[in-house]
Amino acid sequence: MKKREFMIGALIAAIAMTFAAGAASATTVNVTAIDDVWVISRQPDLNLVSYVGMRVGPRANEGINRSILKFDLSSIPAGSVITSVKLYIYAEKAAENTTDFYDVYVASGTGVTTWDDATATWNNTQKNWTYTLAENDDDVFVTGAGPVSWNITTSLSAGDVVTFGILSKIETSDTNQRLYLYTTRYSVENTHPYLEVTYEAVPEPTTAAMLLLGVGFARLLRKF
Repeated sequence: MKKREFMIGALIAAIAMTFAAGAASATTVNVTAIDDVWVISRQPDLNLVSYVGMRVGPRANEGINRSILKFDLSSIPAGSVITSVKLYIYAEKAAENTTDFYDVYVASGTGVTTWDDATATWNNTQKNWTYTLAENDDDVFVTGAGPVSWNITTSLSAGDVVTFGILSKIETSDTNQRLYLYTTRYSVENTHPYLEVTYEAVPEPTTAAMLLLGVGFARLLRKF
């Protein structure tokens, strides 16, 4: 009986060692936007890909400006668990209203994974999409040039293609609230929008732990 209990204990220990030996480790990578552009409500069929910047917020003579960005997470290893995501964008200058807040939303609906910045307009994106708040930063406002960031709380997985929209909290079309942002078309690479993604890969059991597990299991079978 004692030998059998010992072998059972050894088997349990071997299983624990198998998974402990291959414990997950966190990796952080930057994923640059694959499409980024802004759209305007008062010029709903105008494509603005020729600009190196984007705009967010209303202006009296323009209507509502929204910036949209698409990211491809296929570079994250399959099966990995994404534990943290942060969106970084570089502002050209202070917003027209430095007390206005700007939020990030995840888009759903027709074309959110297939649109491209060379053809995107208000009519072929915003009219077909629904926005859900994607972050938990209550007070993101812009008082000058430099990086702006949001902690993304939307659940994302390796291989996802996701579109985010950046919107002003105030979208009254007779006010001036514009925020100016750089796109991936701007010549200075370190101002390009990107996601900082931290993930943990699925651990692989080590050879030694697997061998120990196999020997223990074989011995246990012989005792019964």
